[in-house]
Amino acid sequence: MKYLIKNKLIIIGVFLGAIAGYMYYYYVGCVSGTCAITSNPLNSTLYGAVMGGLLLSILFPTKKNTKILKEIAPKAVIIDVRTPSEFQSGHFENSVNIPLDEIPNRIAEIKAFNKPVICCCRSGIRSQKATKLLQNQGFECYNGGSWQEVKDLY
Repeated sequence: MKYLIKNKLIIIGVFLGAIAGYMYYYYVGCVSGTCAITSNPLNSTLYGAVMGGLLLSILFPTKKNTKILKEIAPKAVIIDVRTPSEFQSGHFENSVNIPLDEIPNRIAEIKAFNKPVICCCRSGIRSQKATKLLQNQGFECYNGGSWQEVKDLY
């Protein structure tokens, strides 16, 4: 149920896309039968559902709770999980560089900070993986997204 509430826009997109896909089949469709998607109502409906879900997930991305991050940030350690070369090309001045693939081997080092952790990277994808990994290890950890977004918290 929590998943449904959190992703209601995507679910609405899937539903609306399915309707649009079926309507496309019904009103436009492929009369000759040579079109793989539009000559079959099931294919057209499923294609519309996937496209509707993707479209709404892109147009309305899930937002981070920046209020919580702003409260945590002053007392947290910022871990940038990009590679050392990416980190050297630009980073938040108070962040520590621990690449994503090194995190499992550096748990003791992270634990020694004895602070909440905010992970960041270039886009937020690697930091999300690092956040899940650290949360599974019992850390109070948050995904800050990109390092530029973390910089804006201060």
